[in-house]
Parts: sequence; C-alpha cells; structure tokens
Amino acid sequence: PKGDPLILAGDFNTVPWSFGMRDQDRLLRPLRRWTHLQPTYPAQINTTLQPWPLPVLPIDHLYASAPWTPVRVAAIRIPGSDHFGLQADLALGP
Repeated sequence: PKGDPLILAGDFNTVPWSFGMRDQDRLLRPLRRWTHLQPTYPAQINTTLQPWPLPVLPIDHLYASAPWTPVRVAAIRIPGSDHFGLQADLALGP
C-alpha cells in the first residue's frame, strides 16, 4: 500500500555517477538512495579466488522510503561472493 515503509537493496551493477543510475534515482522516487560512494566490488578475483583487499566500485545500492533513516551502512565480506555485502542499520523516523 502507498505510504508503507519500503526498503530496496541489491546489486545494480552500475556506479552512482552513471547516467543509468541518475535515471533510476528519478524513476524510484520517492525512495532515496543512501549509498553514493560505498564501494562493494570486487571482494575476490574470480580467476584465482583470492580475496581482494579493498573494494573500489560502488555497484550495490540501498534505497529507502521517507520514514527510514540510516544509522549505519557498511560493506561486509561475504565468504565466496565476488561482492562485499551491504549491512544497513536503519531506524524508523528522523
């Protein structure tokens, strides 16, 4: 129903500064994207399966409707994944 608190998160495979992401932000309004420069990729190099020490591309994103306020958003290592996951602590209200 309209007005219910909503959270949308996932691997969108595009960086925040791309034209596609700007269009998506516009299309998903009134949701607000809370991840603008939170790097999540790569977590490992698939040819060697060796962990990559530092993600450099922010391609996983978190959107939330107006009642939600982010308390903390961080990238976390997920065993076996080529992405770092997003861990988000959100609160309802300002």
